[in-house]
Amino acid sequence: MGIRHRKNLLITVLKARALGAKMKPEEVAQFELMYRRARTPEEQDQVTGVLQQFLQGWKEGDDAYSRLLRTANDLDDFLDDDDDRLPPALEAAIARAKVDLTR
Repeated sequence: MGIRHRKNLLITVLKARALGAKMKPEEVAQFELMYRRARTPEEQDQVTGVLQQFLQGWKEGDDAYSRLLRTANDLDDFLDDDDDRLPPALEAAIARAKVDLTR
């Protein structure tokens, strides 16, 4: 695959990803410009890496906004060892609150 064909393919993939990620038109235009200026496959790979970080960076980021997005999308684990276990005090309270209907 030639460099020009690869560049056009990456730009097409960028536009498809932009629709899925709901990127702003000016963001898409900036990444397209970076792809168009890339002369070698290594430079294109660098742009692809930046694009990947731009789209998925919030999943690994340690800043407050990234943590907020992970919390909003239920990607953070709040219970470390067993996600299905309730705290013991809550389990005891639920057991006390149960109504026996067999009488």
